[in-house]
Amino acid sequence: MNFYLFAKFKYLFYFYNNNNFLLKNQNPFQKVPNKIIELIPSNRIIWNYNKQQLQYQLLGFQLQVGQNFYEFLAEELSLNKLKSFLSQRIFQAKFQDEYKVENQIGKGNYARVIYIYIYIHIMKLFKGVRYAVKCFEKQKLYDIDKGMVKIIYKKYKFQKINKQKLSLYNELRIMRCLTNHLNIIKLFEVFEGENTFYFVMEIVDGTTLYDEIKKHSQTPYKDNEVKEIIKLLIQGIDYCTQNNIMHRDIKPENILFSKKNNKIILKIVDFGLASFVNDDPYIFPKCGTPGFVAPEIANLVDKNSGYSAICDMFSIGIIFHILLTGEAVFLGKKFNDVLKKNKDCIIDFNKPIYENLSQDCKNLLQRLLEKDPIQRINSKQALEHPYFQTQYMKKMSIDDVSSSQLESFQIRQKNNSLFTTPLRIPYLTNDESQQQVIQDNLNSFVTRDPVMLAQNQKLDPSNAFYYTIGRSNIEYNS
Repeated sequence: MNFYLFAKFKYLFYFYNNNNFLLKNQNPFQKVPNKIIELIPSNRIIWNYNKQQLQYQLLGFQLQVGQNFYEFLAEELSLNKLKSFLSQRIFQAKFQDEYKVENQIGKGNYARVIYIYIYIHIMKLFKGVRYAVKCFEKQKLYDIDKGMVKIIYKKYKFQKINKQKLSLYNELRIMRCLTNHLNIIKLFEVFEGENTFYFVMEIVDGTTLYDEIKKHSQTPYKDNEVKEIIKLLIQGIDYCTQNNIMHRDIKPENILFSKKNNKIILKIVDFGLASFVNDDPYIFPKCGTPGFVAPEIANLVDKNSGYSAICDMFSIGIIFHILLTGEAVFLGKKFNDVLKKNKDCIIDFNKPIYENLSQDCKNLLQRLLEKDPIQRINSKQALEHPYFQTQYMKKMSIDDVSSSQLESFQIRQKNNSLFTTPLRIPYLTNDESQQQVIQDNLNSFVTRDPVMLAQNQKLDPSNAFYYTIGRSNIEYNS
């Protein structure tokens, strides 16, 4: 617990930080604080700078709590310490005071609600350090909810909160718990502008694992590369599990990939669908991407029932399968075909494509793709699996394969690779005849339960209403 000395006009105050609270005292060692300020996302802080100098100097801050504003001054050293503590916990104002924008590097969107966020390069003023920032436009958040009831969510004291804004707050809540692992994207600061929310994150000079795998659509991965990628993924998910967090949308598009000095760097990103295991109920109970989602989520009926973080291990199993064989586990030309096979989760491990896998490799794959989550291998067990102790994952080297076997293997790689015909949620279309088909497809997996109340119906604080929706990478048909 740190303390900071501030002056508000002629009065002295001591601030102590205690996880998600600021404690304000008039005396340094008093037992009962004068004020306890909970650090919830709806609060905002405005840092005051001396802009007359070449390098801005911190002078103080204004703290907005509800409709109230509190202004304080302090020495720059104390302010910097406080800023470091608060920057992930509440939204800061005046993003442009601290960063300059360089260029856009990518974009994503929410499934079915056509809400787009963008990633851009930014640079910290005066320090020359580059970051990535994830930007959410407020107007698009609010437009989505036109005509819908605002959510009441107990974690935010039953405030009326816009549904997608709640998702944003939840993503912040998740990411600030995941700040100390090499395989998880790091969040540094959050800002709220007049029109935009900003998540400032570390930048990874590379591409997604999806793009990286496409480069291998004609050539198999090397044994050691597959092993390293899967081990890094499991280590990242193990860290999430230790923090009681499940990602729920693990797929190649949500994994950043790069190499430095021949060493693979891998980062799990996009925690928009993530949840704490003990959240009750989940904001998005039934969500994910068909072909990658765990069967217990895809088959969920009672949205008030829970599941565990082991759901992410199934998704890792799908990626493992793709890296090993070049094929998706659940092949299908239509959305519902893939989803049905994903739900049924019937996998024949006696097929020829598995013949060349070593016993340890095949065993780990089977245990990752176990339909029953109780029987599925967890992250700790997986990291201790013999597969990661053995040198080779295949029974024979490519030199030992006959020419006919090699030709057959190459043809299978070329014709059936997921990455020559990638599986995706169906494109949105303006064709009215196809709208119902697409809507049925989407509703068959990512469920939608809007709760609409009559104007004369009162809101009961004992209940929580949810609008269940998923987010994924939809591409638009021009």
